[in-house]
Order: sequence, then C-alpha cells, then structure tokens
Amino acid sequence: MKKLFIIAPNDRFNYGDLLFPHIITAYFRTHFDEIRYCSTTQSDLSYKGGIPTESFRILYNIKPEDDNYLIVAGGECLCVEWGVIISFISERYTEVLLRIEKRIQEWSQQRRWRLRNFIGRKLLRAKTFFPFTIGKNELPRFNGIFYNSLGGGGLANEMFVLHYRKVQKILKSVDYISVRDKATSEILNSINVVNTVVADSAILIAEIFPEEVLQERINPELLPFLEKQYIFFQCNETIASRNLSRIVDELGTIREHFGCEICFCPIGTAAGHSDDIGLSRIYDQLQNTEIAKSCHKVENPSIYDIMWLIKHARLYVGSSLHGVITAMSFQVPYCGFCVEKVWRYIETWGDRQCFSPQIDHLADSCIYACTQSDSRASEIQKESVKVSFEKMKSFLPSGV
Repeated sequence: MKKLFIIAPNDRFNYGDLLFPHIITAYFRTHFDEIRYCSTTQSDLSYKGGIPTESFRILYNIKPEDDNYLIVAGGECLCVEWGVIISFISERYTEVLLRIEKRIQEWSQQRRWRLRNFIGRKLLRAKTFFPFTIGKNELPRFNGIFYNSLGGGGLANEMFVLHYRKVQKILKSVDYISVRDKATSEILNSINVVNTVVADSAILIAEIFPEEVLQERINPELLPFLEKQYIFFQCNETIASRNLSRIVDELGTIREHFGCEICFCPIGTAAGHSDDIGLSRIYDQLQNTEIAKSCHKVENPSIYDIMWLIKHARLYVGSSLHGVITAMSFQVPYCGFCVEKVWRYIETWGDRQCFSPQIDHLADSCIYACTQSDSRASEIQKESVKVSFEKMKSFLPSGV
C-alpha cells in the first residue's frame, strides 16, 4: 500500500495553512493508494474549507510493510519550536508556559528556548525535535520525506546557532527541500544543506479553484460584491493595535484616490493572527469618518470566501503573505505591509515597491501597485511549483 502523509499547521483557522493540503492532494492523489492528513491535533475545519486532520502522532505508528511518504506541506515551518505550537492550540498549555517563563526570566534566551521546546514536546508526547522540521533519521519508516516551499522564520534566532548541528543532521536526512524565499535558502546554504528556491504552492489556487467551483462554495451573501468596485483589506491584531490612527489615515487617502469601497475580511483568526479583532478595531474607528458608508466587514469567512473576494477585488492590501500570494495567483494588484515574511517573499518573487515597510507609506505603495501589471511573474511562480512537484514525484518508485 502506497501512502502519503501530509503534515501542516492546519488545525486552526489560518487561511494559508488550510490551502496546502488541497493543493498537494490535487497534484499527488493519483500517485498514492491513500492520503492521510495530520497536524498538531485532531481537527475538523471542513466547515471553513479545511480538510480534517489526525494527530501528528500517527506518524509514529505507520506500518513498515507499507510504502510510506511524508510531505511537510508549507508555511513558516522550518525550526519552529514545540512551545510556539502549543501556544496556538491550547490556552491551558499556554498558561503553563507563561508560569514557567516568569520563573526563568534570568535565564539566557538559549536556555529558555531549550526548556520551552522540551516542555512542549513532553506535553504533546512528541518524538521529533521539531514539530514540522522532521527527518528520516527521526522517522526511519518513511521511504521519502519532502519539504514543500517552506519559510524559515524559525532559523533567524539564537536557537538556530545553538542547535545548528542537530538541524543540519535532520535536514540532511530529508530527500528534497524546497524553500520559498532567498533569505531562507541562504541560511540553509550556510550549513551546507541542499535546497531549492520554489514559489509558495498556494500560487496554484487560481488553477485548482476556478470561478465555477468558487461560486458553488462561497457564502451566497457575498455575491453582491460582484457589482462593486472594492479594495480587499486585511490586517492582524498586533499591527492594528500599534498603528490604529495611522491605518485609518492611510485608508482615508486610499479611498479618496481610488474611489472604491473597502472590504474588511479576516484571513487568520487563530492565536498569533487574530485578524478579526484587529479589523474590528479599524472598522469601528472608521465609523467616525466620512468613508464609513463605503466600508464593509465580512464575518467568519471560509477559505473560498477569502479567495473569491480577493479574486474580484481591484486591489489586495494586507499583512498576510497568503493574501498577497492569492492576489498574485489571480493577477490582482497587491500591496503587502509590515511583516518580514511578506517582504522576504515579495523580494524573491514580486515587485519590491509593492511592499510598504511602514504604515505611513501604505497609500503610496497602493497607488504604485495599481500602475503595474506583470502576469509573467505569476506564471513563473506557478511553473516553479509544478517543476518542484515533478521533482518530488521522481523520488517515488517507477510505476507509482
């Protein structure tokens, strides 16, 4: 029995993470007898467009007589530690970590990291050193392990310096590693880990979810947006709370320039994102301005609602990487802002001037973005992902 296991942080509502299993399944379903989806916990977000997941612990009990393969599906996954993961899934676990953090404030950052990771592993009964950075040296029953266009935010800290030999050992046991930006690739190159820079696989959603499919799956209440000229706006809670008045000012300028309505739509509502909270603050603040009647807030969207609204927008503006990538996929003008991983991706695959590092320049970046039209950039990304998928397939036995 040929089995594919797909692991991703998709047991919580974060738009990009929920996309990966759909994309990989579309391109690999005919190559396996069975596909199983796993994450940190057992979950069912099918009502949001996600695919139900099993606990990652199924990876420890696979049958050795099967022909088993594992794909780490995507996201900012490289060297993310267990302490971070449990903070996303359990308030009880988060409270445990916070109590411990208070007692070890005098410890070095490296010692604190080591303890958090150790506690996270114990609480979740994990056997691998990292949640999503997994090697065949740790799970030898897999005949192939592949990394699909991962981001490397977890590499840029003291932990990586402390444990780079362990990281190196894990990664050198992986059959194929693709990363989604040049900065991540350069770090891996520095420790002699072979890797390939490949666009994020979410760039393929325009091909996997055409208009007729999306219209069957979206909330029918959104259909009136087809008659509107609107800008899709998204922002996480942290950025919104720190820059509330400036965001309101910039949105006023954007509205005045484009004459469009503004659609506020959350992309990630999981801990660490909380777009719904951030957008509500901005939306409420705008109710005291002249553009209040031009603002619309979308509540509890599915992944299909999000991609459809971005597809039909005049412009995407947001701090979400996968919001930017969705706009790229559907060839909608985009402007990302403030978030490092968004910058790393646009620097690698897009137009650098379509990123605003500071809120104060957001309107200028948006105006610039709408003067550009480069469908070739989108096609280059899509082709890189397809080539990467074919490379993964080349590791499978002939006749699969």
